[in-house]
Amino acid sequence: MRNAATLALLALACGCSPSGNGSIRTVAAIEVPLDTKADYDDLIRLMRRLADDNGMHADDASEKWAAFQRSLPADEPVDTRATIYLGVWRGSRDDDLEVSVSDMLHLQRAWVTFLQDGREDLPAAQREQALAAIKRRWPNAQSVPVLPSGGQPHAEDLRSTRQGYRIIASAAARYGLPATSPLLTRH
Repeated sequence: MRNAATLALLALACGCSPSGNGSIRTVAAIEVPLDTKADYDDLIRLMRRLADDNGMHADDASEKWAAFQRSLPADEPVDTRATIYLGVWRGSRDDDLEVSVSDMLHLQRAWVTFLQDGREDLPAAQREQALAAIKRRWPNAQSVPVLPSGGQPHAEDLRSTRQGYRIIASAAARYGLPATSPLLTRH
């Protein structure tokens, strides 16, 4: 549920609206550590290049989101906090959100989430090139598991492994995963 809310907030912050067909699925995700201003700038630049190279555009709403956060009461829940908020969109009327980048719910650890809705999606080859570029720039970036439903788990249910993040076994039922799922870790 948080993933849908985050997408909706991203769309509103960017001034765009997500596809109305209700079938948006995550197909790949990676967490990028944002330790320096250069990390932020490089990630935004990489997403802009991905957009430009594929006939899309990137809307960076990070500053708009920061201004919104400053307007919130001091006791507002921290899950609304973010330092980067960017969407890569297809279409002159922002028809499809192809990639979202946000560190909401995991500050300074941006999740770059590649999405599909079955219409005109970013080809797998371009997605893999972008993921490879991220890994070259941020060798400690970690893959985030994608649930069979096309959603993503909550950050607090993840543990780092040599293969990237895995979901802790005690959270399997929350996601409808069998105990034998390769998305799980016992550690």
